[in-house]
Amino acid sequence: METDKKNSDKTELRRRAEKKFGMEALDTKELAEMSPEKMSNLIHELQVHQIELKMQNDELRRIHKELEESRDRYSHLYDFAPNGYFTLTEKGLIDEANLTLATLLGVVRADLLGKSFNRFVQKDDQDSFYKHRQKIIETEIPQTFELQLVKKDGHEIYVRLEAIVIQNEKGPKQIRVAVSDITELRRSEKNLLVSETKYSSMKEAHEFAENIINAMSEPLIALDQDLRVVTVNRSFYDFFKVKPEETMGQLIYDLGNKQWDIPKLRELLETILPQKTSFENYEVEHHFPDIGNCTMLLNARQIKRALGKDQIILLAIEDITERKKTEELLLEKEKFQGVLEMAGATCHELNQPLQIVSSYCEILLIDKENSNPNYKALKGIEDGIKRIGLLMRKIMGITHYQSKPYLKSEIIDIEKSSQNEKKSEGKGDYIVSTWSG
Repeated sequence: METDKKNSDKTELRRRAEKKFGMEALDTKELAEMSPEKMSNLIHELQVHQIELKMQNDELRRIHKELEESRDRYSHLYDFAPNGYFTLTEKGLIDEANLTLATLLGVVRADLLGKSFNRFVQKDDQDSFYKHRQKIIETEIPQTFELQLVKKDGHEIYVRLEAIVIQNEKGPKQIRVAVSDITELRRSEKNLLVSETKYSSMKEAHEFAENIINAMSEPLIALDQDLRVVTVNRSFYDFFKVKPEETMGQLIYDLGNKQWDIPKLRELLETILPQKTSFENYEVEHHFPDIGNCTMLLNARQIKRALGKDQIILLAIEDITERKKTEELLLEKEKFQGVLEMAGATCHELNQPLQIVSSYCEILLIDKENSNPNYKALKGIEDGIKRIGLLMRKIMGITHYQSKPYLKSEIIDIEKSSQNEKKSEGKGDYIVSTWSG
C-alpha cells in the first residue's frame, strides 16, 4: 500500500512537472538536441549551486547555535535580574513577567500572567498609572514615574517604573516596564526630613541620618559642601570594597586611590547639582579595579543642616549593571530571532528552484539508459537535490536546540532538533516534491 502511494506521488509529480514544463521549461526538442558541452555546463552550474546551498546551511547552523546560547543567557538574566520586569498589553494586562517581580509582589508568576497590573496599584495612584500608560502608548516616548503598590499581603511599597513602547510588526503595541523598589529610599527621605524638624541640634540630626543611611541596602554616601566624605553606609563599604580609615574625611575624588575621579561624577556634583536641589537617575559607567566594570544610577539630593548654614549632599548609588546586560541581551535576542526568521524565509524561497531543477533532472532521465554517460551525473544531481530538500525541511522544523560533537567543538544536531524529523520517517526520501515550505 505504501508502494502504491509512492508511485501515485511520482505520477502526480510527473503531471505537475509536465504542466510546469509547458509553461516555463525549455523546448523538448532543444533539450534533446543540447550538445554534450552545454549539458556539461548545466551540470557544472547545478553542482556549484549545490555547494553554495551547503555553505549557506552551515552558516545557518552556526547562527542558530549562537541564538540558542543567547536565549539561555537572556532567560537567566531576565528571571533573576535584581529589578522586576514585565510587559503590558494596551489593555493593561500582564503578558510577561520575571520572577523578581513576582517575589516583589508576593505572588507566584502564574498569578500575574493575563491579569491586570492595576490590581496591585494603590487606589490613589490608579488614575496616575492609567494616564502614564495612555501617554506612552499615544506618544511612544519613554516614561519614568513612581507609584505605590500593594503587595498580596497588604503591605504597601514604593516603586519607580521605567516604561518604553514595543511595536510588534504583526501585532498591537506593548509596554515593557522595569520596576525598582525604592521603598527604603522614600522612607529614608521622609525620616530624614522628620529628623531635621525634630532635632534642633546638628549633632542629633547627623547621628539620626547616619542610622538611616546604615539601614539602607543600597550604597549611600554623604558629602559636605567641600565634597569630603561625612559618612557612608555599610553597603558602600561592602560593594566598593573600601575601609573606613581610607574613606572618612577624604575628598570623594581621592577615594580608593582616585578610583572615584570620574568625569561624569564631577559634572553631577560641580555643574548640575549646584543648579538644582536634587537629581535622579544620573547614569555613570566606570571600571573599578576591585569590582570591574560597573553601571550605576546616581540619585543626589542637597539637604540643609540645622541653622541653615551648611549643607550636605546625599548620594545614593544603584547598581544597574545586570539590568543593562539584560536589556542588551533582549536586543541581541531580537536580532538573532530576525536572522533565524530570515533563514526560514531563505529555505522557503529556495524550495521552488529546487523543485524545478529536480523536475528537469527527472525529464532528462526519462529517455536515458543506465549506460548513457550522462545518466550517472544526472542521477547524482537528483539525489543531491533530494538531500538538500530534506535538510531545508529539517531546518524549517527546528523547535529546540540540541548539539552533537564535531571535531573539537559542538554543532547543532538538525536530526534531533527538527520537529519534521519524525514526520519524514517511513514516507520515502523524496522531500523536494512534497515540501510546500
